[in-house]
Amino acid sequence: ATIADASLARAMGRQAVDKMLNATEPSELVFTQKDFNGVTALATRALARLSGTTTVNRLGLDTAMTFEVPRNPIGNYVNFQFGLNPSPTGLDISHVSVGKLKISGPMAVSVMRTGLNLILGNDEGTKFFNAIRSTRFTNKKLMLAFVPVPDLKGRLKKMSKRLVDVRDSVAILGDPATIQVYYAKLVEIDRNYAGLSNISLAHFMGPLFQTVKDRSGFGDPVAENQAALLAMVIYFGDSRFERLTGQVRTGALKFHKPKTKSVRLAGRGDLLLHFIISAGLKIVSDSGISAAIGEFKELLDSDGGTGFSFVDLAADKAGIRFAEAATNDKQGATHLQNLLAGGTTEATFFPEINGLPEGLNDKAFKKSFGGVSGDKYKAMVQKIEKRIAEKPAYKML
Repeated sequence: ATIADASLARAMGRQAVDKMLNATEPSELVFTQKDFNGVTALATRALARLSGTTTVNRLGLDTAMTFEVPRNPIGNYVNFQFGLNPSPTGLDISHVSVGKLKISGPMAVSVMRTGLNLILGNDEGTKFFNAIRSTRFTNKKLMLAFVPVPDLKGRLKKMSKRLVDVRDSVAILGDPATIQVYYAKLVEIDRNYAGLSNISLAHFMGPLFQTVKDRSGFGDPVAENQAALLAMVIYFGDSRFERLTGQVRTGALKFHKPKTKSVRLAGRGDLLLHFIISAGLKIVSDSGISAAIGEFKELLDSDGGTGFSFVDLAADKAGIRFAEAATNDKQGATHLQNLLAGGTTEATFFPEINGLPEGLNDKAFKKSFGGVSGDKYKAMVQKIEKRIAEKPAYKML
């Protein structure tokens, strides 16, 4: 995947969503072979164990993917295949297979429709499928004709509400009340630095992890670390993570505005965001995609900004490593608490960024490093990972 692939995939997705949300009359979405190449490339970068291709021609669309699964007695790989035929009346799935399980096209459509009906209720899934009027193909294009779905935005909000209800009943990311304890602690620490500028994140880490360590004496250090990390993600990173955790900012916390607006890592606010958000993404993802999240997000972020940055990538990877150290096992979780509790410095958990190139546009990036598959790029990534591995916080990983 290149920066151009990432930009193309994101633009395609935005264009399709915008067109469907704002359509007031029958319309058509057009996807090219290049669009599918970009999406496939991003997927295989995001999932290190995934490989595959998607081809489009006048006979239809075919996707073939292979996923390398963790060691198990059943097998090392799972193959997935999906096909789409031209159709003058709706969606015609030709075949779906997962491993040795083969599903006919009509059965696949029925399963997808039923799934959406269960999520949305009131046969809303059927209405979505009925909105697709035809699929046409040329040698390198898919053209999907659709009619507007009445109140599509409202229906999507309804689906979101149902997913929130599931989230709250399952509490996958732990108890929001525990996360709230650490969010409140960050508010308390924030008051100590009111009016000051260029405050290192390390100044928050020390007192926060002292509380984490104290509470872990009566609980699970991994769960406490995770709750503290999620509190930092919501506080310093993006409050939208609260959609995944459940409500944390309730009561007076809901109206708190951080007095310290210039918390930094390596003197930079953007690196704080990369570090914190990547740590949060690691927590909400499974181990199969966490290793590539930094590269994946940096590829996406580079479009329309200042270009590819190895400095940002270092912050991304450090955030992922920090989340791993905090939550992989009890021994590592306790080790991290002991290092950070009371007081710490950035040198404990954040790598040096000197000599790392940034501000590279797509052309310069490919010329200097050969893209993300080039040897020079891989060497630079190894350099970053070596710097991270040398930090005391990650010695046990």
